[in-house]
Amino acid sequence: MKKFPVKSRLTAAALVFLAAVLCVIIQACSKTPSPSSPSNPTATPGTIATATITPTSTATLTGLDVTGSTTLSTGAFAYSYVYIHSGGTLTVNGAVTLNVTDYFTVDSGGSINGDGLGYIAGQGPGAPSSGLNSSGAGGHGGHGGAGNGAANDSATAPALMGSGGSYGNPECISGTNSSGGGLLKIFVASGFATINGIISMNGMISCSSGFQGGGGGAGGTIYIIAPSIYGSGTMTANGGYGGAGGMGGTGDGGGGGIIVLSYHSTDTFPDANVSVAAGGPGYYMGMTPPGIAGTDGIFNKITF
Repeated sequence: MKKFPVKSRLTAAALVFLAAVLCVIIQACSKTPSPSSPSNPTATPGTIATATITPTSTATLTGLDVTGSTTLSTGAFAYSYVYIHSGGTLTVNGAVTLNVTDYFTVDSGGSINGDGLGYIAGQGPGAPSSGLNSSGAGGHGGHGGAGNGAANDSATAPALMGSGGSYGNPECISGTNSSGGGLLKIFVASGFATINGIISMNGMISCSSGFQGGGGGAGGTIYIIAPSIYGSGTMTANGGYGGAGGMGGTGDGGGGGIIVLSYHSTDTFPDANVSVAAGGPGYYMGMTPPGIAGTDGIFNKITF
């Protein structure tokens, strides 16, 4: 048998070892690694979850186009834009916040309505201390009637709905009688807000009774924060009127609400088109103590 020199045997062994290592490397490199799944955190209502996405993915928000009747109930909602078209009505049921990326528009003929959709009768921080079976009215930016519905909330960053007034009489315990106005907060990150239609967060008139009229609900809140605010529509957060009464008296008027327009560069919305008026007393029949009007609410324009 032919024998290889020791040096030759060592060289052959080294070559075999290197070949084995090379094979392992080639096999490892030929395997395609499994992609890791992007994180997908659970979102809580009213918030946008932050997720890890691949460079080829695009995270976008949808827009809200209102051409008919749409209702949003208490909560925070995020959209790329909000457009209330002529003939469209967005109902604000409770306290609603709209976080908008690009622009917010209410066309002429379009409307946002939260009348009587705030605190119900006898509820809220400005509810009358005289109780439900009285003529007391709700307070918010202004106080209700005789002052037993206290004014409340912030004059620069409002965060509350209008408080409800009293029913006055058990026969009036129904529907939105004496309810306060809802709350609408709009935050536009870039772009503008244009209001050529109507935004209304009024308190409701109270029920009239053959014995005693109830108190009106307080006006609610309209709070808009945007780089620029345009338009020639109307914004109202008025208090509701008191109810007419008989021998027991007429109802007091609700306090006006709060409207704050906060802008950075431009504001052309007319002050004259904004109203936070108090509600007046109920119809006075001449034989009962007359009700008392509430006081006007708060309207502020702020730059940031």
